[in-house]
Amino acid sequence: MEFFSHRIPHAQISDELNQRLDAILQHGKFINGPEVRKVEQALADYVGVAHVVACNSGTDALMMALLALDIQPNDEIITSAYSYYATAEIIEFLQCRAVFVDIEAGGHNLDPDLIEAKISDKTKAIMPVSLFGEPANFKKINAIAEKYNLPVIEDGAQSFGATHHDKKSLSLSTIGCTSFFPTKPLGSYGDGGACFTDDAELADKMRYSANHGQTDKPHVHIHIGFNSRLDSVQAAVLLCKLAIFDETMDERRRLAKIYNAAFADIPHIVPLSIHAENQPVYAQYIIRVPHRAQIAAALANAQDKIPTAIYYPLPLPHQPALQKKYQTIANDIPHALAASQTMLALPFYVGMSDVEQAHVITQVKRAVEEAVCA
Repeated sequence: MEFFSHRIPHAQISDELNQRLDAILQHGKFINGPEVRKVEQALADYVGVAHVVACNSGTDALMMALLALDIQPNDEIITSAYSYYATAEIIEFLQCRAVFVDIEAGGHNLDPDLIEAKISDKTKAIMPVSLFGEPANFKKINAIAEKYNLPVIEDGAQSFGATHHDKKSLSLSTIGCTSFFPTKPLGSYGDGGACFTDDAELADKMRYSANHGQTDKPHVHIHIGFNSRLDSVQAAVLLCKLAIFDETMDERRRLAKIYNAAFADIPHIVPLSIHAENQPVYAQYIIRVPHRAQIAAALANAQDKIPTAIYYPLPLPHQPALQKKYQTIANDIPHALAASQTMLALPFYVGMSDVEQAHVITQVKRAVEEAVCA
């Protein structure tokens, strides 16, 4: 059994994609070609923002956002203690300090009620993470940010297409950043990312940063930048996949609904808790279970060898590269630590058959029951 597959969506777009790829071969503009400008406009229209700047990865998108906001060494950035490493990595790369906030009890996103106590005169931005395809509580976060005149960057690497109070993720803050890694809700066939904003000046700064600080004039560089350009092939893939995106998200939500119903009220299996004001995109399907290692091993050894994954085995302050710097708060994030010890991702993808999903459900229930009773 597969953990992830892109075969069905690819079959839906293959004819159109072949035509677009042939056009790229004909015009020969492989980097920042016309497909890139088209996909930027299509993404802006879909999300409902004025400007989109495509780039090489979601990680680069975060760096572009921080640079556009003129973040300096030793500045403090408030962010979630529970996320993929890149969230903290970029803060550290820019020689800033991450101020980690614990996640909500029983949840997976930053607890907005803990933010205000973390704000200091060194705080320059708030960077919530919309983890597992569900937006953080931006209504509360933005109110706090406005009170202290702070910009907000959404790390929406996993949440393209989700909504918060009927407004799309990546349009919820000063700058939204996402990833087009192949397993993301809107995934390309390689690395890719983008920044979203309504601020034209910030958009220009991010566009220049991603192209070695170069303006529209060739070989004129107004500041130090780097190379983070989206290639035309990935833009073509995104254009094709964006056309069927709502359809594929409906299918992901249908599969998640089946999982949720199957695991409802089953002792020791807790699906993700989703807030009523959010419509998630289920970047992964994740449950909380006790005895996770034992359960994952049982599934790996079950009929059809059911694969699983752990998102994420360590809270960010516990990562070896960060542990020494942030050891004073290691015990100040109990909910992030609990999540890191119990979250387990199950097979989940468009094209997963009813028979395959039913088999996963049966084996998960069995593995959990055996682990708990052992």
